Amino acid sequence: MLASLNQTGWSDLLFAYRQSKKTQWLIVLCLAIFFFGGMALWGVFLDWGRSPLNFHDWSAITGPRLVFLQNAVNNGTLPLHISDSLPLDAATDRFMAVPDIILSPQILLLAFLSVNAFILVNTWLLYAAGFWGLLWLRNKFRLSLAAFTILFLIFNFNGHILAHYTVGHFTWGAYFLYPWFIGLIFDLLEGRGNWAWTLKTSAWMLLVFLNGGYHHYVWALFFMALLAVTRYRYFGLLLKTALFSVALCAVRILPLFLPLGEFDNIFIGGFPLVNSIWESLVNIQIPNDITLNAGMTRPIGLWEFTLYVGLLGAFFLLYFGLYRVIKNASEENAHPELLIPTAGLIILSMGKIYQYLRIALPVPIITGERVASRMIILGFLFVLALAVIELQRVLDHKVFHPAIKYLSLFLALLISNDLWQNFRFWRIRDAAKAFEIKPFDAAKYTVANYPDPEYFTMLWVGLAISVVSLILLIFLVKREKRQICPET
Repeated sequence: MLASLNQTGWSDLLFAYRQSKKTQWLIVLCLAIFFFGGMALWGVFLDWGRSPLNFHDWSAITGPRLVFLQNAVNNGTLPLHISDSLPLDAATDRFMAVPDIILSPQILLLAFLSVNAFILVNTWLLYAAGFWGLLWLRNKFRLSLAAFTILFLIFNFNGHILAHYTVGHFTWGAYFLYPWFIGLIFDLLEGRGNWAWTLKTSAWMLLVFLNGGYHHYVWALFFMALLAVTRYRYFGLLLKTALFSVALCAVRILPLFLPLGEFDNIFIGGFPLVNSIWESLVNIQIPNDITLNAGMTRPIGLWEFTLYVGLLGAFFLLYFGLYRVIKNASEENAHPELLIPTAGLIILSMGKIYQYLRIALPVPIITGERVASRMIILGFLFVLALAVIELQRVLDHKVFHPAIKYLSLFLALLISNDLWQNFRFWRIRDAAKAFEIKPFDAAKYTVANYPDPEYFTMLWVGLAISVVSLILLIFLVKREKRQICPET
């Protein structure tokens, strides 16, 4: 069957979304190769569950927290108080009063897996959820195999996600859930904003928070707030969605007020220069313990300054994700309005600008953000989504010599080479050699629950608000459906 594909057949297979029955199976095969190939690469990156936990945040924060959760799961107790508060980075032993901890159902796997194996399996689960989201975006925007290849590569293996995993930011697994948020925002702009949209978006926010993605949750809130301000027609819907998302996450948010002022949450900073953003896209940051000050409030690790996609990847984002989106702003489904909240996130990620927001709104959700450079990643992903959509628009509507179309595959090949070189540097087994070894004593981190009325009250009240909010949202969705489709 492969031999029967003529030049037109191959062109359709690679550059068109709609496929004939003869070639559909090849698309499914290619997507399966992408999925399992990505799993294998993340397996290599995490050394197949044998990655060292004796450096940087793996030893200072993530390892001890996971050991504590494993202790709680094995003993059938709630992870309420930890015997040593050092990995909570706060003067409190109340585990659930810390925002970026994992409390998703996957932690039950710790009863059967070692901490190292759990890190790998949990990453695979979230990667699979992310791949499912990418497939949704592919079907939603009718992306060809060529366009999807670039989306898959840059989303899963850019410098940001690799570097944060390397230094022990295990809760960055919530990053893989972002395709669903991107799709939901496009649904809103395409006129599907209703109570069902609010329920789905709020549920997504809760899922992210439970997976330790406190930061990713906050950035999504910022994005919705910026979109609401700049596109006033969505203001009411986005406001009620933000409020419901906070209410739905109340079981996690209310306890955060208990150790207020006890966290080490002194603001660090963001990208020192606009040029720093460009350099983060095109220059590989070599893993090391070196930190950069550059006039910011505190030194910051170089791993906080990488979005690496390589030179061609950066030009791809600039040309298709910015220039062509602005140029074709009047075309149907162009959605240039997404560039405004994206620009807002970029501005907040610069220097000390975000510090002023922290001073103006001194609440845990806002003040918990110390490294402003991180929040650029959500804007980066929206630009990526717009870029592949625009690339597909070109492939669909422009008549080129076939050789020109095949340049997109050559582009994907060169981008994958650049991403692979960065991957090699940041692979945990190799990158760990560049950091100071700091083993931790697993026996120190056990469950040490005790009567704590104030803490328990916050948890119970938060849980009640979360449950009531969910019930109310479901009721509003059902009522809306009845109004649209009344029973006859």
